[in-house]
Amino acid sequence: MFNLYKTQLKMKQILTVVAATALTLSSCGSKNNSQSADTVNDTIAEAEVVYSLLGKWNIENIVVNDAVSVRPDSIDAYFDFKNDSAYVVATGCNSIQGGYALVGDSIKWGNSLKTTMLCPDNMAVEDILTQVLPNVVVVDFENDTVARLNTSVPNQYIVLSKEQSKQ
Repeated sequence: MFNLYKTQLKMKQILTVVAATALTLSSCGSKNNSQSADTVNDTIAEAEVVYSLLGKWNIENIVVNDAVSVRPDSIDAYFDFKNDSAYVVATGCNSIQGGYALVGDSIKWGNSLKTTMLCPDNMAVEDILTQVLPNVVVVDFENDTVARLNTSVPNQYIVLSKEQSKQ
């Protein structure tokens, strides 16, 4: 009789474990979890958006610190990032050109060349750009038309806007 009681107790324990497992597994297949998985997949897809630095970007603002910044007067101030990891910066007077490497959001500048014509009207933009550009280490994209070149110096950056292609 004791063996029968022991067997029945063991069967109850097994049934309890099986019922708990079935309940747990059935809750995993509910519609809410499926919707949560869809939401996670959508979020991952949004996070994987990659913007390109290639092309012509107009210089909107160069900020040295909270008190000093320069906005170019004309659209002649721009960066042009090429397919072959070369760049050109035009200021309306002089230009800077060289190489760059973009890995993730980090950017490294190679050796560069700069023309040195004297142009009193545009020298403020050029002087500040020459001061800030070597410190740029990170590219942050706000979207596909606005990028910010952040430096290793706090509150120092360059804001660029993508030139729209002419149709």
